[in-house]
Amino acid sequence: MPSFTAMPLIVVQDRSADVLSVEIEDFPNEDGWFMLWELSIADDRRSTRVVPVFVNDRLVLRPIAGKRIMDALLRPGVRLTVGTASNADAETWARLEELSQDFAYNDFKDLSDRHERATKENHVKYAYALELRHEAVRRVGIENIRAAKLARIEAERAEMEASYAKERQVLPEFRCMLLVRLVES
Repeated sequence: MPSFTAMPLIVVQDRSADVLSVEIEDFPNEDGWFMLWELSIADDRRSTRVVPVFVNDRLVLRPIAGKRIMDALLRPGVRLTVGTASNADAETWARLEELSQDFAYNDFKDLSDRHERATKENHVKYAYALELRHEAVRRVGIENIRAAKLARIEAERAEMEASYAKERQVLPEFRCMLLVRLVES
């Protein structure tokens, strides 16, 4: 029986193809660009966040509008008029990315802080468990058995420290998953 491993799905907006053009009925908005950005700092789901961003046609970031648009798009029964529009040019893309990164900075800090706390907490628990095992092994009466078990615990401790150093690293990725041309209704 063959075995399959699910690969994480990586969604990236094509920067050259046409994009969706969306009008949300009965929703007060202005023309602009709605984006979903994936912010990731490590290789686990807890270290990833999707950030909705809206930038109007004058390239002014509207901080609250991104979340409101996301909520409107996910609302049951929402009526959308959908078409296609030309993708943003390279200069606009660069500005959209810059504004989005600035907007997502607080999310990055929050993810980094949470990641650091969780990693440190797990490390402290593991180190304490190893210390308890070490103390128990020191009471073993037969010298060669005690020495062998202590050596295994020290090897495990070294592996734990190396793993902790690797897990503490923050490797940020910021990629546009979706770019939508939002048009005023």
